[in-house]
Amino acid sequence: MERTTAGGVVVEPCTGTGAVTCALAAEVPGATVAASDICPAAVAQARADAERLGLDVRVFQGDLLDGIPAALRGHVDVLVCNPPYLAAGELVGLEPEVVDYDPRDALVAGPTGHEVVDRLIAAAQAWLAPGGWLLLEVDPSRAAATIRRMAVAGLAGVEVAADLTGADRFAVGRRRG
Repeated sequence: MERTTAGGVVVEPCTGTGAVTCALAAEVPGATVAASDICPAAVAQARADAERLGLDVRVFQGDLLDGIPAALRGHVDVLVCNPPYLAAGELVGLEPEVVDYDPRDALVAGPTGHEVVDRLIAAAQAWLAPGGWLLLEVDPSRAAATIRRMAVAGLAGVEVAADLTGADRFAVGRRRG
């Protein structure tokens, strides 16, 4: 995958504490980096972390892309997200470091686990610049279904990418053009 260059636009909805957003801002100096989260405490933490690290990151409160400035619509080079992707019944048996510490809303997307991902895929075409990337972290059991959904939505070059443990965890696609 090509790197976003200085002057590029990176957006991360569901940023949580902003760890991914801050890492991206540090890796791509000069990029416009924006993030959002629906949780006020997460927004405050992400802002504080970016400020503490001296990073130029704008963090907005809102559901998915609702808080992101409309001026970025159609200009996003990388839309990256680790959204809630589990169904409620899937919390049973997860590692304690996940279910005991992460807020339930950060884990559970809805009855099927696809609800938030489906909303992001539907919004991607309007937000991505031509050739822009959509990268979603998903449960490995949902990766194949997620790239099928991305292809149906019109994204090109859809594929599953493995995480550092070898698990098929990332669904990747690009806006045509």
